[in-house]
Amino acid sequence: MYLLDPQVLGVIALTDVCPGFASATAAKQQIREWMPDDGRCYAQAAQFQFESWLLCDWDAILRRAGVRRRPPGGDPEQVDGEKQPAEHISELFRLAGKKYIKPMDGKKLFDQLDLEAAARQCPELMEFLNSILSLAGYDPI
Repeated sequence: MYLLDPQVLGVIALTDVCPGFASATAAKQQIREWMPDDGRCYAQAAQFQFESWLLCDWDAILRRAGVRRRPPGGDPEQVDGEKQPAEHISELFRLAGKKYIKPMDGKKLFDQLDLEAAARQCPELMEFLNSILSLAGYDPI
């Protein structure tokens, strides 16, 4: 519907890889198949969950939760193994007697995130941000 308006620069579909896709590549490929054949359509995926990007600022998560704990370690976009990124964050909140509420806590954490620093650690975030910057007429990161 938005693509009917010639002034619309683009439409970006963003999905988590978990639980429905095997990888970010597979997720983006499937989404592209669902989208109209229009050069203004972009398919992006958060490798596992958007919370993987939040893991880049572990200290902010700890401050919000009110606890101290070591980070899950490794590449933030590869943290999934036994626990998905949101589960790591939820566990911290539970330790503090709180509940992680994705729309509220996730947004607050994302608002604090240094996007350029996180993008240097997370290729999928970098691709997502560069799509937005490109549509807005800015140079990529």
